[in-house]
Amino acid sequence: MMESSEETTQQTQEISFESIFQEPENFREQVPIFRYTSYSSPNRGFRFHNIRLVGKHPLWGHYLWNGAVLLADILSGEAPIPTHIQVVGDRILELGAGAAVPSMIAALRGASYVLITDYPDKELVENIKYNISENLPVDILKRVHVEAFQWGDVGFLDRFEKEQDRFDKIFLADLISNHYAHEKLLWSCQKLLKSNGIAYVSFSHHRPHKMKQDLRFFHLALSYGMTATHLSTVRRECMFPNDIGSEEIRSQVHLWKLCKKES
Repeated sequence: MMESSEETTQQTQEISFESIFQEPENFREQVPIFRYTSYSSPNRGFRFHNIRLVGKHPLWGHYLWNGAVLLADILSGEAPIPTHIQVVGDRILELGAGAAVPSMIAALRGASYVLITDYPDKELVENIKYNISENLPVDILKRVHVEAFQWGDVGFLDRFEKEQDRFDKIFLADLISNHYAHEKLLWSCQKLLKSNGIAYVSFSHHRPHKMKQDLRFFHLALSYGMTATHLSTVRRECMFPNDIGSEEIRSQVHLWKLCKKES
């Protein structure tokens, strides 16, 4: 049975009006889906029970990386290696901080000033602020600051032209797999590190077939006026057990240091 033209017109109008009042996709701000983890140091009695990780993120901020845990363990005296990192009275900077666990431990261990940075993404930066507010005492929070920083940003780097404003220690946890960013990372370290400062670089070869590209970071350091030294290697469970490549290589977590060459 054929519909009358009047009925067809009415249905068309109803569909049109309905589409007018439909909210476009992503019209409302999306609520991130968070995951939670913890970190503890029995030796020091430090316990972070409420470490929040952002939902799945293109910059991989949704993981607590093995490199960050290694730095935190060394700072708190939990690592099964002789390497020590002293931070009492120091100015500390963390790049690409993610969950910011090493920075929080440094603050608790007596650093005088801690600047935690990550890519200029609201979700990442706000998550760091959440973690420090949830896990650090109020008196410690006065010495901890959070900022967005895109590696190599001249406006940010120019704020630290004076030696006394630069940093005694810089933490880079699981960042050098970003091969495209090696030069910006090194330029940032060179500009932000004090003349006698140390940048600690922790990482795993998550993609063993790209090991040479990972290690190129340390060869490039020489052209930025810094020397690179391997300090230690420990074993952890692979972060991505189903990935391809040697599990033995992927389970290793390495620690190197960068120092400015003496002029």
